[in-house]
Amino acid sequence: MARGTTTPPTAGLAENVAALPSTAHIARLKLTITAAMSPTPQVAHATIENVDGSRASVAIYAAIADDGIIAAAQANRGLELYAEAVDDGGVHPNIEILQQVASGETIVEVTPVLI
Repeated sequence: MARGTTTPPTAGLAENVAALPSTAHIARLKLTITAAMSPTPQVAHATIENVDGSRASVAIYAAIADDGIIAAAQANRGLELYAEAVDDGGVHPNIEILQQVASGETIVEVTPVLI
């Protein structure tokens, strides 16, 4: 578990996100997604903008990243924080990324871009 994320998950996503540190100072998160078990490096890049519709993802990813890295343990914590939204994982790419990390398929490097 990343530092500063000791709050246990509550009943829902909104309550969990409200308990996380503020991300008002973050404009976006840049993600570098690397295949964990690939013999040749396979890297993808993604961005999560800190705007309506993705603020919860910014808060969760920022809170669980341990020294800028999300590995399996951190991803599992993130999935707990997403709570009921995990059931919608097929339509939410930020949850799908954490599911891949939790399964050991990938590792994510998180770089915040500050306002």
